[in-house]
Amino acid sequence: MHDCLQVTEIVDLIFKQVYYDSPPGRSANKTLLALATTCHDFEELALNIMWHTQSNLVRLIKVLPSHCWQEEPKTGFDRIFTMTRKPLENEITRLVFYAQRIRTIKYLWGRASTVVLMAHD
Repeated sequence: MHDCLQVTEIVDLIFKQVYYDSPPGRSANKTLLALATTCHDFEELALNIMWHTQSNLVRLIKVLPSHCWQEEPKTGFDRIFTMTRKPLENEITRLVFYAQRIRTIKYLWGRASTVVLMAHD
């Protein structure tokens, strides 16, 4: 690996540029996921950017195995998740692994306003 890619601040800037310059949709996360799985040294930075801002907690719930929860309806904004069993300790550990990376939750409230919850480091 080139020496400049071992400088965390440089890699962080590159990954953020990739994320923010990607077209809308899932392409930014797909690219960051590819970077995270390409090199172990990239994993933490890529995951932190991917999970930093969420619009809801659906992705976090879906980290748990699918037989732990039920979703009704399967699409749309007003989904209800019901836990079908208590998650195992290793499943909770995995959920926390991703949850600790979330710093902002932007939730669309009605048509005109957005509620923003932010974590302080």
